[in-house]
Amino acid sequence: MNARRICSLLLLFSIFQSCSEEQKIQPPTPTPKVTTSAGEISFPENGASNSVFTVTSDGPWSLSVTDTKSVPSWCRAEPSSGGKGSVQVTVTITEPNDSYDDRIAYIKIVSGSSSSFVTITQKKKDAIIVTREKVEIGEDGGALNVEVKSNIEYSVTVPEEFSGWIKRAASSNTKGLVSKNETFTISPGSMEGAREGLIIFGSGMLKDTLHVYQSCKRAIILTQSEYNLSSDAGFITVELKSNLEYNVIMPAGAEWIRLSETKALVLDKITFSIDKNSDFSRREASVIFKDKNSDISDTLRVFQSQKNAIIIGDSNLEGVSYELGQLKVGVRTNVDFSYEFLENSSEWISVSQTKALKDTVITFQLKTNGGFNRKGAVRFVSKDGVSDTLNIVQDGVKSILMDFYNSTGGSSWLKKDNWGSSSPVGDWYGVDASGDIPVSIFLYNNNLTGTIPESFSKLVSIRTISLFGNRLSGDMERLINNLSDMKKLSMLVLYTNNFYGHISASVENFENLERLSLQRNNLSGEIPAGINKLKNLTQIELYDNSLTGSIPEGIGGDNPVSVLLNKNKLKGPIPNSLLRNPNWQRMMDYIIYQDGYTIYPPKGYSRVRNIESRDLSLQPFKAYDVISNYSYTILYSYGYSCPYSDEFTGIVVDLVNKYRSKGLGAISYHACILSEPGMLQKISEYTQRKGMGNFANLLHEGKYIDNYGSTQWTDSYFLGSSGTPSVMVVNKEGELVFGYSEDMYKLPEFIKGVLGDPSERYRSSDFSKDGEVVTLQKASVGKGINITILGDGFADRDMANNGKYETRAREAMEAIFSVEPAKSLRSRFNVYCIKAVSIDETIGGNYETVFSSKYGDGSFISGSLSKIEEYALKIPGAEKIDNMVILTILNDPKHAGTCYYYTGNSSICFCPTVGFDKTYFSQVVMHEVVGHGVGKLADEYYYYGTIAPSELDVYVSDYQKYGWWANVDFTNDPAKVKWKAFLSNPLYTGKVGIFEGGFTFQLGVYRPSQTSIMQDYSYEFNAPSRAAIYKRVMELSGEGYSFEKFLEYDAVNRNASNASLTKSPLFLKKYVNLSPPVVISRR
Repeated sequence: MNARRICSLLLLFSIFQSCSEEQKIQPPTPTPKVTTSAGEISFPENGASNSVFTVTSDGPWSLSVTDTKSVPSWCRAEPSSGGKGSVQVTVTITEPNDSYDDRIAYIKIVSGSSSSFVTITQKKKDAIIVTREKVEIGEDGGALNVEVKSNIEYSVTVPEEFSGWIKRAASSNTKGLVSKNETFTISPGSMEGAREGLIIFGSGMLKDTLHVYQSCKRAIILTQSEYNLSSDAGFITVELKSNLEYNVIMPAGAEWIRLSETKALVLDKITFSIDKNSDFSRREASVIFKDKNSDISDTLRVFQSQKNAIIIGDSNLEGVSYELGQLKVGVRTNVDFSYEFLENSSEWISVSQTKALKDTVITFQLKTNGGFNRKGAVRFVSKDGVSDTLNIVQDGVKSILMDFYNSTGGSSWLKKDNWGSSSPVGDWYGVDASGDIPVSIFLYNNNLTGTIPESFSKLVSIRTISLFGNRLSGDMERLINNLSDMKKLSMLVLYTNNFYGHISASVENFENLERLSLQRNNLSGEIPAGINKLKNLTQIELYDNSLTGSIPEGIGGDNPVSVLLNKNKLKGPIPNSLLRNPNWQRMMDYIIYQDGYTIYPPKGYSRVRNIESRDLSLQPFKAYDVISNYSYTILYSYGYSCPYSDEFTGIVVDLVNKYRSKGLGAISYHACILSEPGMLQKISEYTQRKGMGNFANLLHEGKYIDNYGSTQWTDSYFLGSSGTPSVMVVNKEGELVFGYSEDMYKLPEFIKGVLGDPSERYRSSDFSKDGEVVTLQKASVGKGINITILGDGFADRDMANNGKYETRAREAMEAIFSVEPAKSLRSRFNVYCIKAVSIDETIGGNYETVFSSKYGDGSFISGSLSKIEEYALKIPGAEKIDNMVILTILNDPKHAGTCYYYTGNSSICFCPTVGFDKTYFSQVVMHEVVGHGVGKLADEYYYYGTIAPSELDVYVSDYQKYGWWANVDFTNDPAKVKWKAFLSNPLYTGKVGIFEGGFTFQLGVYRPSQTSIMQDYSYEFNAPSRAAIYKRVMELSGEGYSFEKFLEYDAVNRNASNASLTKSPLFLKKYVNLSPPVVISRR
């Protein structure tokens, strides 16, 4: 902050000095010079200290001490003045700094018009303060939160003798230097007694200590709490550990167990005598050891077998499969026995064999359970009455399905007919069943949320799971591991959900799997090599994830499979098993096109198919009839109603016109539903309007193309697509050389790389019009705000009166004033066009243009800002560019835009002509010039994560100093947000809100509306943005601003219908947003 203040003062001084120099008074008066031997001096926090620096000047001088607001009492400098030569100045600190922050003063030495500064810093007082001296912890231990106040880094020490039961868990900062929360974990107390420990917080000589006291643990603990005894008489000795006085409470009615003796040692040893069990039933007793003064106790359970016994190995069987089948039960017995089926168990349980030996396995036959979970019991009984009971809980199909229903938000499903009812499961929505057994689950596009429960794997009869198009989540590796026992599964269709993680190697256990569809999730990791073991697998759809690594060799080798792997991060080479697959040409688009790059197949395997299509006259047409006639052919997929096709079509047309004589051809193709009235006519009109006469214009007859490519293979689909627009290039043999996953805006660069420069590169020779000023509009109200329009990449032949240069400037001017509030405030602006003749007509690369404009990453544009300033100052009466808005139009069709902010309230905007299309060029001009250049608004779109605190602080400072970024805020509190006045005004109910995301960040930033020109540059400015633009225009044109005046003006927007220019998300997700503004301080 100190450095920033000094830089600001020096900058102001520099500007002042620069302005003085521009007066050009003759003859020049010599300027005294004054320097200091030190620029910064730092003192410790204790007072009564001093330091000396030297002032050297060639004239009289004086000094003053200030802390930016007043003369500080704690800092003194002497002497306060001097003459020519060198003088020592003594700085004295008169009092200690008792605050917890550094404090700063400035010494300014002035000699004539020269000055110099020395920054005086007195360090803060260091402190570590624990807010309490001691704390008492109960015997159960737990978390201990300690508040420590400090303005320095410190260490936390738990002495070794206490570290076994006191451990540091975590710490967290609160605001400023005020406090820090330290968390410690305290172990449960010891039975040996109370204990005391220390926690020491220290830094150098500073220390503070917290005393921790914990009471002892009270307990009665049996070393063994259960005894299983034979039927014979005997003794048992029980060991017990306790630090309490206790009673031994014998069970009532259990005379067969008696207290024999007690030995008081470190461990109490208590002996009980046990009588012989002459009964035929097992018996048990519980002996309680209880503290005399509390409820602390422990229980001893003693079990004694009957004289003769029937013992079932596991007498409680739960989770038995719902399917028809056998259940084998191990029985140990020394008597013959028979069976008794309790309650209604015999309706679904029967015995397959009844042979009773000492060790035997009894087999029961269970019927299918198509309902809910059910319980049954079978009693094994001997002739002498000895018995044991087997309890069986059989899973029910409906219970498993209802577990799935509850885990996936069933109450919010779009359709859930009969779920949870007594109707057969085959009548439940989305369940196909064979009798009572479900065989398929079809719940796609049904708003399922949550996770698939582990119990779902019990549906072992399922052959098809189709849950695509929902919002399910969970770890895919864990899910596949859980489902891998479903051996009958033939189709696993989970695409378009939110699953994450790796694809488990257990996928190879699905031996009957025919289709695996996991596309459009968030999967990562490699494709398991074992997937090629699935011999029945004919459809593998894993595209649009983040899978990495190589494509496994052998995949798609044995069957004519469909393998769709595009839009991942996979790498080559492509396995031979795919290249040699009979469906390779059909699958190629869905394998080679990864996320932002192409895996190019080897020569001979990258040819597009030579199939018959239809032209716009519905006549048969074969692609290779065109491809074979050109060195290279552009394959262009577009949509006549797609705004981004409008933009990019101009680029393709321009390339074909420039390079046609050098062997460049073009085939365009458009999806067409011939049954839709007028569609074919609209396509034909579009190609004529866009100048596509040199193209072979074909149809995708009867098929649409989605954003990931068509999934239907018909003879009308032969070129591939990633939505519209998409572009590829093939050579004369039809081999792919430029894939549609590449940056389409690099197409001109690619064509230039393979075909060189266009046949005739025009270069300017007449610069007589360079610098000519054309007044497009004069302000009739107020002082007049200057807008200056320049152009880059325009040749001398564009400079005629009302020629191309002036036409583009007038189009830009009309775009600026086509949207409110600029539309209503137009009379307050002067608009000038200054002609700038470039040698070349193209931007970037090796081309020579006036302002050296070039593209960077995404939509970023840079150029010679100083050259632009030089031209801008040619307008009448201009001495500096402060408060001026400068637009530089690039003679190039790329969709891009960047605005540079100066702290002098001027701005320089770069806007290409955006596909040479007037409509979309206008939208970018509105966003960059009106939104950024005039209104100093922030972008409202978002793609990064959470905004960093350091960036937030800068933006807050910009708003406080300059009023920038009025359309975004960093709080969602309606009472504090910048546009709170709109939220409380009923005129804007439903029109202004608080929506998270803006300034390019998804989290921590808020904007006032879902969409606006600053969000997708295709809609109106929201109300807070209009207010910011209105305020700046009124103030710069010499009138005051008030919110009431704005409300009166804004009636024109509140009363008007919102003419939406929003674009489909399908198109928006395909393009990068415009580059954020770049802030540059005025020189």
